[in-house]
Amino acid sequence: WQLEMARKKARKTVIYTDSLPEKREGSVRVVIISDTHNMHEQLVLPEGDVLLHGGDFTDRGTLEEMESFAAWIGQQTFAHKIVVPGNHDILLDEERYADIASNWHDELQCPSDALERLREVCTLGLHEFIDISMNDDNLRLFVSPFQPRQPKSRFPMAFGLTRGLELKNKWKELDSVDKFSVDIVLTHTPLHRVMDVGIGDKNAGDEELLKTIRKIKPALHVFGHIHQCR
Repeated sequence: WQLEMARKKARKTVIYTDSLPEKREGSVRVVIISDTHNMHEQLVLPEGDVLLHGGDFTDRGTLEEMESFAAWIGQQTFAHKIVVPGNHDILLDEERYADIASNWHDELQCPSDALERLREVCTLGLHEFIDISMNDDNLRLFVSPFQPRQPKSRFPMAFGLTRGLELKNKWKELDSVDKFSVDIVLTHTPLHRVMDVGIGDKNAGDEELLKTIRKIKPALHVFGHIHQCR
């Protein structure tokens, strides 16, 4: 994956390729992975400047799984490594962990231990703007783990919010920025009707985030979550 960064926002383009071309002067090469679910050590990544992970790097969100992922990503040689948690990364949802942990963990674990360990080796985005410097230029990202909550037939998972007003309010900060002012939006959730058809052939993406992305027009929106759409 290569994101060619032009000075004019409207001229940004994304190039998909299996064999990477020689990097052009002033470009930023972004490597994107998601939903690795404890299989990170099997990955062979191309060289790049920025590594983005779209969430669900664990299966059950335990501290042991977090430590394994942290050890692996700490060895990756990208200038910037930015990670957003997914719904499986239970331990990182500090606000809800105590309420949902009993469905996933035999005993309570400590979210702050996982957060501290990951922040030692990567930039962890928990609904925030992140600015990085590349090639004497700045890239602005918005990174958020929130997604439409799981259906009632499943146990509650991390970072799930109710469709409609709750999610609309969550995206207000992003929705308020100027058009083209954010280069990359990194979320775990897809947009509604954009690579979001999952179990039961239902659209799992977020309608409210779709409206925001259409409004602010980032150069790149990165997401994961729905395995059937890989």
